Amino acid sequence: LVERLSHWDFSKRKQAVELLSRIGGPAIPSLIQAFGSDAYSVREGALDALLKINNVEASVSLLVSGLNNQNQDIRWRSAMALAQMPHQQALEPLTKRINDPSAKVRKAVAQALGFYTEEFNTSQAIDSLMRHLQDQDVFVRKAVVVSLGRLAVTPQLQSLIASGLIQGLEDPDWQVRA
Repeated sequence: LVERLSHWDFSKRKQAVELLSRIGGPAIPSLIQAFGSDAYSVREGALDALLKINNVEASVSLLVSGLNNQNQDIRWRSAMALAQMPHQQALEPLTKRINDPSAKVRKAVAQALGFYTEEFNTSQAIDSLMRHLQDQDVFVRKAVVVSLGRLAVTPQLQSLIASGLIQGLEDPDWQVRA
């Protein structure tokens, strides 16, 4: 069934994802192995199936490894998925990946870090975000400002983040200030 993730027909690949996600836990080892495939469609299908299974520990491990994949779309999808399931294991790899050469990935990482609230080491996420207030890409800067605003939930964090939010308000691009 995992082999069908590489089928040329998209509907067959989608069907394989659905079936693998219904199998659940027993399919996880095969999906983790498939995530290491050279074929993008196989890696993407394995990720989709694993996310549907909703096994947080296995998913987070796979997504963290996906942050280091050579394919920028896998790194992007991994960061986007980690935004949906914040986990302590992913915080440090995300803070490192915010320096990705791809603006698309940096933006996704900045968005994900905005979900690492009080139950995590918020200061680690804040430090990484603050260093990217001057990112060359306007959409990354906007994601940074939005995430900083999301993290400013306590008076202590608000004072820590205030300078970053003020810097965002002074950004030359209206999309960041908006």
